Amino acid sequence: MLSVIIPAHNEKENLVELIERFEECLPHNSEIIFVNNGSTDNSEEILASFPGFSRHSVKIINLKLGEKTTAIKKGIEESTGNLIAMIDGDLQYNPEDINKLLTRMISEQADFVNGWRDFDNYPWSRRMFSYIYNWLYRKMFGTKVHDANCGLKLFTREVASQLRYRKGFHRYFVAMASDAGYSIIETKVPLNASDSKSSYGTKRVLDGFVDLISIKLSMTILKKPMEFFGISSAFLILCGVIYSLFNKTFFPSILIVSGFISFMFGLIAEMIINLDQRWRLNND
Repeated sequence: MLSVIIPAHNEKENLVELIERFEECLPHNSEIIFVNNGSTDNSEEILASFPGFSRHSVKIINLKLGEKTTAIKKGIEESTGNLIAMIDGDLQYNPEDINKLLTRMISEQADFVNGWRDFDNYPWSRRMFSYIYNWLYRKMFGTKVHDANCGLKLFTREVASQLRYRKGFHRYFVAMASDAGYSIIETKVPLNASDSKSSYGTKRVLDGFVDLISIKLSMTILKKPMEFFGISSAFLILCGVIYSLFNKTFFPSILIVSGFISFMFGLIAEMIINLDQRWRLNND
């Protein structure tokens, strides 16, 4: 069974067209889940009429906070399908292209199919940012995808259970799935013009690169923090002890104290890692 998750924020102009196109293109017995994440227009009233409209199972989730990763997480938790597609509610992506991803997944027995947008009609600044960002993404995470931030994705429920859903982490689903050992392929999809205001400002660009570093650290050093901090603390303490045999100044004491501080950082990091389950799916 296929579950389609649609996070929508102030998309009242697109909702009716979305449900009509889903009605025509989705496989039989598919599940459609709209997550109204903090809309301030009348999206909630429009969505309320959908469950009785479609031949598919339709669920509506209304959230007060408009954060995309939270909306996706809630939609997946409420879904029942063994395959999960996610698509934005602004009609930049064609609902019919979900079938293209589904065909690729079945034919190549992949765990994750990622869309690859055509940016030809977008400003050069956005194309340049996307090229640099995705080049760094491939180098840092060892993936081969060309458009990691594409809002059209299809993956198995097993993959979904291994992802983390902290704020903004929907951009790193490809990296997390790759790090967990799942097979990932991509397929080109057209990108339609959107009336939504572009968020590719200076802050968005800087946040994107900072997040790249953050998620890379969480997938390397922070996987086993005591291994990293334990070795560094042992090295500092050992250097301090040896140096104190030949030097009676305060410097050896600084090395020894730094070693104990490093060890404490490792313990704190281990406790933080144990909270990681907070950012995974609630399967209850």
